[in-house]
Amino acid sequence: MKKGAEYLGPYIVKNRKIVAISSHHIVLPLPSLPGVNIELLKMFRHPLARVLSVYSFEKRQKEQTLGAKVAQSSSFREYLAWRLSKDSPGVIRNFHVRRLLPGLMRNKEISDQEFNMAIETLEGMKYFGLVEEFDDSMILFETRLREYFPDLDFAYKAQNVGRGLPKEIDEDVSRLRAMAGEELYARLVEANRFDLELYRLARDRFSCFLNGLFELDKKRADFRRRCLALV
Repeated sequence: MKKGAEYLGPYIVKNRKIVAISSHHIVLPLPSLPGVNIELLKMFRHPLARVLSVYSFEKRQKEQTLGAKVAQSSSFREYLAWRLSKDSPGVIRNFHVRRLLPGLMRNKEISDQEFNMAIETLEGMKYFGLVEEFDDSMILFETRLREYFPDLDFAYKAQNVGRGLPKEIDEDVSRLRAMAGEELYARLVEANRFDLELYRLARDRFSCFLNGLFELDKKRADFRRRCLALV
């Protein structure tokens, strides 16, 4: 099965009219093609706060994936124990670190060396977004991409929205801890020790990205106006 650049490069060459690709499955590295500029738009989310969202999604998912079947037939603690096992894909075990490594490392455990590779990838990214800072992320993406698409507008009408604002992260983590119990929660924290550090670094870099934007407050006001016009 072809992955990353091996698949995406020929696909772009065959479909030259494409201006954007959205995928949950494309993995790094991205291809390098003559005459083609590829900008990676990637979003990060607090690794513990997203766990309940993953469970809720799989619980109501219509497609009968393995994760959906387990979520629909198990309690949250049973589901969490399964997801934390090494035989389960790493959907809630250092998920973001895995996504920054070449190829999709679904089951194997992450080493210190691989974590350092993921950090290098993060530090090499020109920009990225945070789910907890969604509006500012869209403003950042618009600003950087209008070099290529002058009329780009990422204003949106909120849909499929759960919790995720920075002030709610602590509440969500506390709720997760209560639902999981101390033993499973401790295992979850350990299983995401690399992701938690990656997220901390990502937040620091994201703040630097925003500080580099000209007239950010004006951009925020304009973005809110455009979003409200869609309601």
